[in-house]
Amino acid sequence: MACSSVPVQELPESLFGQEVYYHETGLLNDSITIEGHVLGDGTFSEVRTTYLPGADGVVAKMIKKRDGILRMVRAEAEVCLQLRHPNIAACFGAAHTSMYAFLFFEHIKGRPLAQWTHEFKAHYRRSPGEEDIRPFYWQVLHALHYLQTAYLVHTDLHNGNVMITHDNDKAILIDFGWVQTFRNGKPAMNRADSYAYPPEMVDQQLGIDHKCDIFFCASMFYEVLFDEGPFGVVEGVAIPDQLKIVRAGMCVKPCTASSEPLQDLLHRCLAYDANDRPCAAEALLFQWFAGSNFTRPELRRYTQYIPPRDPSQLDRTIVEKIRRAWGAKPDQVVQSILFEKNGAMAIAYQAGLFSAGHFFAPEATPTK
Repeated sequence: MACSSVPVQELPESLFGQEVYYHETGLLNDSITIEGHVLGDGTFSEVRTTYLPGADGVVAKMIKKRDGILRMVRAEAEVCLQLRHPNIAACFGAAHTSMYAFLFFEHIKGRPLAQWTHEFKAHYRRSPGEEDIRPFYWQVLHALHYLQTAYLVHTDLHNGNVMITHDNDKAILIDFGWVQTFRNGKPAMNRADSYAYPPEMVDQQLGIDHKCDIFFCASMFYEVLFDEGPFGVVEGVAIPDQLKIVRAGMCVKPCTASSEPLQDLLHRCLAYDANDRPCAAEALLFQWFAGSNFTRPELRRYTQYIPPRDPSQLDRTIVEKIRRAWGAKPDQVVQSILFEKNGAMAIAYQAGLFSAGHFFAPEATPTK
């Protein structure tokens, strides 16, 4: 397996480092096959099933390189290659050609929240209730807390960018194409085309931070529960007037059909002023989540993922373990890389420390 065709070290200004060859038949450097069938698409990209030697469950996000979006593509790659959270789609590689940028993700066996909602209504002949969405809301908030500690904002959190696994066990955030960082202050962003967007995405002067995603999350699940946005159905409203609707508050009718704890959570998370909204960790403490029987994972701070640059940065026991496994069952090693992602094998792989059937040279063995 030619690991060099999927460079995942620190990304240089040239976007993804050395350019690779992408054949019209779908072969990437003769080692990775990208199928023609499109699993999903967006404004700038397509997602296709991908096959790597000895590995299953991979998709490639193919982003057509156009003027004006290269900065966004680079930002998405840099972020996705570092994020490590069970409710965020795992990215393990990146490459580019003259026409496309490629991000390689785990294949999530499931469907978007929008489709899950449609299927739920068709099967049960009713909209999802509070108990149905509570685990998903909880998991998304945990992912948002993780992003907050990394000073990141998704800024495009809607029911098409949250995947629900086929076993209805997990909600997973995808598509960080509009990701923003607020480490150095609140950036301005004006791309709202709906009054259901956070006010700070309509008025650039407000600036965005992690509270933007809190608003998005509440608006998304509000629509799942009540079949309409949190500010009613208003057609033909100009953007300057959208803020007036948001400032006036939610329409009363749908929300009052829910429990008081949920009403409290939604009202707070949909506040006009971002300073009046809870952060993700605070939202998880609301009464609506109390007494639930789903697992409550520990809140952890984000630590930036930095791949080791050479074998000396890996522990000797780890090196020997991977060396033996690679020599005995290389296909299983690849599967472990894609499955564990944070394990020793994945770290060594992502650092480009072994490829094409051979591991470290003896003189490169760590001494610590």
